[in-house]
Amino acid sequence: MSWNQVSQAMGPPDIAPIPEPGPDLSKNTRVYKDKIVIFYIEMKEVIEEGKIRFHEVVTNIEVCKKK
Repeated sequence: MSWNQVSQAMGPPDIAPIPEPGPDLSKNTRVYKDKIVIFYIEMKEVIEEGKIRFHEVVTNIEVCKKK
């Protein structure tokens, strides 16, 4: 699953939103008040316009909530 799909599903962060969020999860932090979310990402090689590019892909998600 691409990071953009995950970002849209999670919605806007509750605390410390980044003024100009970029597409790279590895360079951004999102903070949510009611849960801790750990994203596992890998770089996926894709070919765009004949060039090799790398996109972040979320391979696993752990969601922890307070008991």
